[in-house]
Amino acid sequence: MEIILHTGAHRTGTTSFQYWLRMNMDTLADHGTAIWDPVITRREPFMLFNVPLDDATDTPRMRQTTAKRLRTEFARLEARGIKRLLISEENILGGLHPCFGRNALYPEAHDRLTRLRRLFGDRISRFAFTIRDYRPFWGSAVGLMVARKNALPTGTDFRKIAANPRGWRDLSEDFAAQFPEVPQIIAPFERFLDDPFGQLTALIGAPPVPAGVRLTKPVQRNASPSPEQLRAALGAETLLTPAGKVALFFPEEIAAMEARYTDDQAWFVAQTGPVTYLAR
Repeated sequence: MEIILHTGAHRTGTTSFQYWLRMNMDTLADHGTAIWDPVITRREPFMLFNVPLDDATDTPRMRQTTAKRLRTEFARLEARGIKRLLISEENILGGLHPCFGRNALYPEAHDRLTRLRRLFGDRISRFAFTIRDYRPFWGSAVGLMVARKNALPTGTDFRKIAANPRGWRDLSEDFAAQFPEVPQIIAPFERFLDDPFGQLTALIGAPPVPAGVRLTKPVQRNASPSPEQLRAALGAETLLTPAGKVALFFPEEIAAMEARYTDDQAWFVAQTGPVTYLAR
């Protein structure tokens, strides 16, 4: 059985994609694809991707217990005729709170992937995540924190966020350090935003159901707050962009972030071997 790891990222349409997967879970399973989404991964007996994932939840005994449960579940799926398991969980790389607390893109990713390697060993068949231009990514992340009534951590500094060189290619390299032979599939945010069927097909490398089998249509979930909601939460004087997003960065910072994102895309396009970039 193939095990495909989809790590989001946050604010790249991941929740909508997971909602669509859940609405079609039974049909997909009938045709060989099982889905583990956050409803499964964040509850017992797994709790695979707690945020934060710290040493208290990564003791040898806990790891051994979880690994045993995983083997049991994998065997159960294979006995049902499941050919592939898609694990879609954006907290694999860490939550947004640490990103803001350390002014960096998924600063916990290396440690969390190290823990993941201890659990899964060589069972991962494919790794996938979606990238997005940095300014709208961070702006949408702030919107999510507002929507959930979460205060930004003390120490959040948008000047430091804009200047931090850590980016999407670093996440790719973090994964490659732990799973060097595992193929990676990287897609830009805009590519599959309204096409979950196409996204799933790209992730598993084949159409998930035969032609003629109908799946539930996509529904947008977890959308960013409206300008009115943002101002109500952050104050009437909060500066917003023409698109209604929080104005977090200065024009020169935005230009530098856009250039870095363009460089990232060029870097992914130029990769050979296990990295595949699904350009528009």
